[in-house]
Amino acid sequence: VLQKYVMISIAATLLPLLVVAQYVHNRQSQRDKQYYRQIIDSVADIIYITNSTRIVDVNRHFFEFYSEFENIDQFLKQYRCVCDTFVIEEGFLQREMKGQYWLQYVLSNPNQKHKAKIIHNGKIYIFQIKIKPMQGQKELLYNVLMQDITQVEAYEKKLQKLTVTDELTGIGNRLACNETLSREIQRSHRYSIPLSLIMLDIDFFKKVNDTYGHDVGDLVLKEVACVVSGMLRDSDKVCRFGGEEFMVILPETNDSVAKQIAERIREAIKNLTSAEVPTQITMSLGVTTLTKWDSEATLIKRADKALYLAKERGRDRVEVDIELHIN
Repeated sequence: VLQKYVMISIAATLLPLLVVAQYVHNRQSQRDKQYYRQIIDSVADIIYITNSTRIVDVNRHFFEFYSEFENIDQFLKQYRCVCDTFVIEEGFLQREMKGQYWLQYVLSNPNQKHKAKIIHNGKIYIFQIKIKPMQGQKELLYNVLMQDITQVEAYEKKLQKLTVTDELTGIGNRLACNETLSREIQRSHRYSIPLSLIMLDIDFFKKVNDTYGHDVGDLVLKEVACVVSGMLRDSDKVCRFGGEEFMVILPETNDSVAKQIAERIREAIKNLTSAEVPTQITMSLGVTTLTKWDSEATLIKRADKALYLAKERGRDRVEVDIELHIN
């Protein structure tokens, strides 16, 4: 009887303590959840928690972006996962990436910059995606961060374009010439297809500047760039090589066709009439075609050789430097 009495007394003493302990634990858990909720809701980026197959939780900004939905269930009725809102485009994440589910693909390639494109309400958004496994959970969960980098991407593209664009004429600059020519030479060597190059130089351009001023000289350069650009195919590339000298890169074009193109350009420039061009403009042009021994430097050197030959023979003409071409 005494033993039972002691056990009952101990139980009566411990029970309130256990109830208090459970209450304190629940309050602490609730405070932890509130603290966690305040943190993820204060982040300006989209955050959501997933078990890799289903969204478990999201932050406030998720519904600020996907504003047509009020809760997760509504979102999941329309989409199986967020990846279903991604635009399918090369260079961006989509549901399947190289045979892997996109989430696993991101986790397997942590050193890469993973981007997703989403079109929402008619506007294009670019997000950088970061994924981290969550520790200490009953099931394996993943924290997915979607950082809006739309403006950053637009700025980087603009900056990249500026680095390869001639500020005055709007066509490619010398860097663009070098990059395009190097790429096309490699392609020509690999597939044994012809590649031709035209070097163009405005005749007596210094006289235009001295007579009419540099402002008129700039307008002449713009007009020439516009005329030449308008006469080329989408696959061709024209750029300002320096000063009054231009380069035209003609992929899959042999020397005879390249010479015909050069002659058409010469005629168009000679017949150029514009309020911005107060005198007749002529050009000297040198044409050459890639050989199987050519590099970027040797190809440009031979085009320059043909150009200076056109200058020596009276200007306003086309000269061709002929070598053994790729078959």
